[in-house]
Amino acid sequence: MSEKLKPENRALAKDTKSHGVELDQVEKMIAIAKDEVLKEARVEIDKQLQIDKVSLITVFSIFASVLSFLTIEFSFFKKFDSLKSISGFSCILFSLLFGFNIGLDYLVKSNLRNDNNHYNRNYLILLIALFCVGICLVLRA
Repeated sequence: MSEKLKPENRALAKDTKSHGVELDQVEKMIAIAKDEVLKEARVEIDKQLQIDKVSLITVFSIFASVLSFLTIEFSFFKKFDSLKSISGFSCILFSLLFGFNIGLDYLVKSNLRNDNNHYNRNYLILLIALFCVGICLVLRA
């Protein structure tokens, strides 16, 4: 038990061993150790709550973007007459909504980390490519 105590509490524990154990000193040591364990538990619980909040926000944003993607997609199906226009518009809309999710995920997770330069360039390249393909398909239709 003394290896988990802070240095000032270790001195108290050594003092009790050399002079005999008194009940008050043992109660003090137990109270101090209990407070230290509770502080560590609070820190761990707060970290886990932050991670759970991030996961909830990310899942909700994915759900909202998929729902809006499908809603917009079906409402615009009747306005476009060619397959190129429909697929081009789908690529544009998907790239925008996917970009929204990636940006939201980056913002939410950057609050948990200390490094702000943690994003994947491959996703950015994929988004730009999908957007450009969508523009080309819509313009050629």
